[in-house]
Amino acid sequence: MAEVALAALATGPSQGSCAKVLPVRGLLLAERLDTRPLERGVTLATAPLTLPIEERGVAVVFRYGVIVLFGCCGAAETRFLARLDAGEPTLSSLIDAFLARLAAISSAI
Repeated sequence: MAEVALAALATGPSQGSCAKVLPVRGLLLAERLDTRPLERGVTLATAPLTLPIEERGVAVVFRYGVIVLFGCCGAAETRFLARLDAGEPTLSSLIDAFLARLAAISSAI
């Protein structure tokens, strides 16, 4: 099910090609992340925990403090991270300057 959701996130074709690009951002936020509060809401998958973010985004949440965001705009990402900062789920041993990696997945169709 998560694969279907991720496939549906690809943006429209880039100029001059049939390639579709999906922005991906990986965040290392803490040493530990209690995912149980998030599991009570709407989920796309449970292993790993995969959540919808607003209209087009998907978050894959790992207990070891990593979140990978697929197809999120900056505003949706900010709102999702604010929800984590509000105390649900619990982040243990926060990393002062969290690590972020950007990537893009592209596919020619």
